[in-house]
Amino acid sequence: MSLEDTGEGWRLWVHAPAVAERLSPGGSFDLWLREEAEALCIGPRWLPLLSPALTKAAALGSGESQSALSVALDLDRQGSLQHYTFSRSSVRVDARVDAGTLQALAERKPKARTVPAALKALKDQLPLLEQLIELAGLLRQQRWQAGSIDLDLPTPAIESLGDLTTAPPDESREGWLVSLDETHPFALLRELLIPAHRALGRHLASLDLPGLYATNEAPDPADLNEVAKAALALELPLELSADGNATASELATAFASSDRARVLQQQLKDSLRPVLLSETPGPNHVVGEDTAYAPWTLPALHYADIWNQQVLVLLLTEGKDRPSVRHKTKVELASDSCHGQVDWPLLPPSTLAPIQEARSSALLHRLNTRSRFVQELHADALALAQARQAEPLVGQTLPGVISGVQSYGFFVEVPPSQVEGLVHVSSLKDDWYEYRSRQNRLVGRKNRRTYMLGDAVDVVIQKVDVLRHQIDLVVVQPDGDDGSESGSAGASGFDGPEPLTMAPSED
Repeated sequence: MSLEDTGEGWRLWVHAPAVAERLSPGGSFDLWLREEAEALCIGPRWLPLLSPALTKAAALGSGESQSALSVALDLDRQGSLQHYTFSRSSVRVDARVDAGTLQALAERKPKARTVPAALKALKDQLPLLEQLIELAGLLRQQRWQAGSIDLDLPTPAIESLGDLTTAPPDESREGWLVSLDETHPFALLRELLIPAHRALGRHLASLDLPGLYATNEAPDPADLNEVAKAALALELPLELSADGNATASELATAFASSDRARVLQQQLKDSLRPVLLSETPGPNHVVGEDTAYAPWTLPALHYADIWNQQVLVLLLTEGKDRPSVRHKTKVELASDSCHGQVDWPLLPPSTLAPIQEARSSALLHRLNTRSRFVQELHADALALAQARQAEPLVGQTLPGVISGVQSYGFFVEVPPSQVEGLVHVSSLKDDWYEYRSRQNRLVGRKNRRTYMLGDAVDVVIQKVDVLRHQIDLVVVQPDGDDGSESGSAGASGFDGPEPLTMAPSED
């Protein structure tokens, strides 16, 4: 990244490793990369997408000139993208920024005359870094105003998960973005990459070039209304749209200030749709883009970025900037200034046809399937790690929060690993409980005790099945209550008939 103040706004430069220039499109290695599709993080280890030799050749190392694919993004003072120009370039990295650097900068007094030790190596770059942080804040606000959603649902800091505990440096494939502290390097990187992907998406779409677009549909209003009903049942004030329906961004804003924020955000998360790759440009609500979005800056993580780099390189190297040699006036194919001016084939048929043929439904299916596989792999790794964290705690009483309510019982999330276990209704020996679906709660028929979404409860971890990721819990009743501690499912010690789950009541 680098930044220039243009007087009317900023020119943000984003430089990405030039991987596509080192590959032969359609060659054996390129075909292998299409099959692999994604780099895989397995806890403390990575299964990289690129070969070690290619990674080393393309890396942007400090103090060394290296080939890159770059874009100059012209932004106004509010952070809105105005114009852009792509290029093949040679860059030299002057300095690298890590979490310690950003933390030291955040803690530095505004008018301090001395430079903290952690910042001395970056003394010459501090003004640039401060401007980048300011710009990232504006871009974040722009993204939120466009309907993008951040949820405070980070992966628990379990050591065995390694890099899985860190949110990815690019946009999420899950329909939402995890909230990041502003001193996290990826919080800065993510905001500055989004307009670069937005620019290429719009450029490829305008020139009708065969890119791969990251699209994300808006959630189903019916699903959002169910989440809103759950919030209203908890007496959370909501301001709905003029049509009476809730929007995802409105719900996210309301939930952020609630004392039940985490469980409500989890309900909202489940209603959001995943990001899918498409051959057709379309909106991407995750980042607040309504036209087209084409990722290209992280070719070491995703094959889609490699593909889009290949299309961009072909445009920059083989694109026809005028109808024929007889025309003296050229258009700038690397810039948005050419939009609406091109009415001739940009690439030779011999170059364009193989790419159009390769961008098939089979390729898109493969890439989307691999993306889902990566998400499932990460979810399984997290569940396994959480279950292992819970295993030594069997028999202990721990505080938790009800994260879901069903007719057969309720789920409780237990910190610090946020492992989720089930309190089965048959273990609630103090009463008969009926399930009220509209209110997301279980209510005792005699004592009127309720268990509802977001309630704090004390539980005992009774059993852990690590391989199945199943945690059995029993709830601890308050002192002085009739059933001071409920027994396990099927346990004796309760005079009277077995607990009964009533049919859902709609009151």
